[in-house]
Amino acid sequence: MRSFLQKHFWLFAVVIAGLFLAFALALSVKQQLWFDESYSIMVAQNDLPTIINLARADVHPPLFYILLHFWGSIFGFSEWTLRLFGVVVSAITVFVAIIFVRKLFGKKTALLIAPFLLIAPFFARYSFEIRMYAPAILVGVSATFALWSAWKTKRNWLWAVYALLVATGMYLTYMMALVFVAHAVWLIFVTARSELNEPFFKHFIKQKWLLSFLGAIALYAVWLPTLFKHLSGGALSGVGSAFGGEQLVGVFSFALLYTPVWQLQVWQIALILGVVIFTTFLAVRGFKKKHFVYPNNWFLLIFLTVIPTVLLFIIANPLFGKPAYMERYLVVFILFFYLLLAAILSASVVKGQKIAILGYFFTLITLTFGTIHLINVGNYNFQRTNRSQTKVAASVLLDYCADQIIVDDFYTYIELAPYLPQDCHYVYYAENEVEFAGGWAPLALLDDRRISDPSSLAVKKLAIVTARGKNLGFEKSTYYIETEALSIGMQAISLNRAIELCDFESESCYN
Repeated sequence: MRSFLQKHFWLFAVVIAGLFLAFALALSVKQQLWFDESYSIMVAQNDLPTIINLARADVHPPLFYILLHFWGSIFGFSEWTLRLFGVVVSAITVFVAIIFVRKLFGKKTALLIAPFLLIAPFFARYSFEIRMYAPAILVGVSATFALWSAWKTKRNWLWAVYALLVATGMYLTYMMALVFVAHAVWLIFVTARSELNEPFFKHFIKQKWLLSFLGAIALYAVWLPTLFKHLSGGALSGVGSAFGGEQLVGVFSFALLYTPVWQLQVWQIALILGVVIFTTFLAVRGFKKKHFVYPNNWFLLIFLTVIPTVLLFIIANPLFGKPAYMERYLVVFILFFYLLLAAILSASVVKGQKIAILGYFFTLITLTFGTIHLINVGNYNFQRTNRSQTKVAASVLLDYCADQIIVDDFYTYIELAPYLPQDCHYVYYAENEVEFAGGWAPLALLDDRRISDPSSLAVKKLAIVTARGKNLGFEKSTYYIETEALSIGMQAISLNRAIELCDFESESCYN
C-alpha cells in the first residue's frame, strides 16, 4: 500500500486536497455570517477605487477585497459562493503543503503528514471564513516553498517569485510580516552556518535574498505610507487583548482542540500535555541520535513556529506596547505549527521508533477531538463570546422589507446587510454623518440609507433592530429585536404589544 502511494504521490496529494475541500464545504454550510465577513462582502461589492479607499481607512490592505470583488463578479455574491473561494484556496494550500514536505523530508514522511492536514481544526476553521486568512495561508506556504527552493537551487527567477509572494502577502494582511520576519531570521541563520572563505559581513551583503527583500519592498512601496499611518496610532493601535502566558498556552489549545484556555477541561489539558511530551521527547531524541537529516529544513519549520509567537508576545504585550492580539492572528503561521508537529512524529515513525507510533496516533486522536469541537461550535466569536444568528434574524425581517427596517447599531447593520435584498427598505439610525474611517467607513458611503429622525417616517409597519433596548420613540405597530439576541439565539419580541419568545436556533416561537 505504501509503495503504491509513493508511486502515485501526486494523485495522493490531489485526493487529500479534495477530501479537505469536501470537509470544509460541509462545515461551511452550517455557519452564519458574522460582522467581519459581512464587512468583507460590503467592501467587495464596490468598484476598485472605492475598495482601495476603504482599505486605506481600515486595518487591512486591499488585495483580498479586490480578489473577492472579481470572484463575486464571476460567481455571484451569495454566502455559499463566497465561502467557496476560501475553501478552494485552502484545498490548494493542502496540496502545496504536502508537496513542500515531500521536498523537505521525503515521500514517506509526507504521506504520514497528510492526515494531520485533514483534521487540523484551526486551519479548517478559517478555510471557509470570508476574510483574507485562507489566501494569506496559501501565500505563506507558497512563499516558504519558493524561499527554500531558491536557497537550495540558487536560481534567480525563484528569488523573484519569492519577492512577488512577499509583496502579495503584505497586500493581503499586515500580519504576514510575522512569517516574513521568520524567513529573514532563517536566512541569516543558514548564511551564518555555511562555510565562509571571507568575512561574514562581506559574504552577507552578497546574498541574493537581500535583493529579493528589497524587490518586495519596492513592490509594496505604494502602500507603505498607509501602513506607517496605521502603525503610528491609526486603526491598528490598541486592538484586541494582551499576549501573555494564557495566550501562549492558547496557541496549543486552539491549534489542537480549537478551544480557548478558559474553556479547557482536565481531560483536554491532559491531551495537550500528552502531545507536547510526545513531540518534545521525539524531537530531542531525533536530533540527539541524528535521525533528523537536513537540519536546516527542520530549523525552517521551527523558526516559522517560534518566531511569530515571540513577535506576538513583543508586539501585543503591555510591557512593550499596546494590547493588540486576537486568536485569529495565529492563522498566518499556524499551518507551520501543524507541519512541524506532524513532521517530528512522522519522521520518527519512518525511523522505526515504536513510541513514535503511539505518539502519532495519540496526536491524531487529539486533533480529532478538536475537529469535533469545531464542528459543534462553528464560527463562534471568542472575543464577543457569542455566535451569530444573523441569517435567522434576517429571515424574520424579510417580511418588513417592503415597509421599513431601522437598525440603531452600526455593527448589526453591517452584519445583517448581506442577507437582505438590495431593494429592501433597510436603513441605519445616526444623528450625524458617519466618518469615513475604521470599520464604519462603508456606512459613510451609504448616507442615503441613514435616518437621523425616525419620527419623520410615515409608515404603518416598522421593524427596529436596536442595541438600546427601545423602539426609538415609536409606540404601536412596532416590531423590535434587541441586537444581543442576534447572538445568543433567544429573544423577547414585541409585536403590537404581544410578547413571544423566539428561539432563533430552531426558528420557532412559543406563546
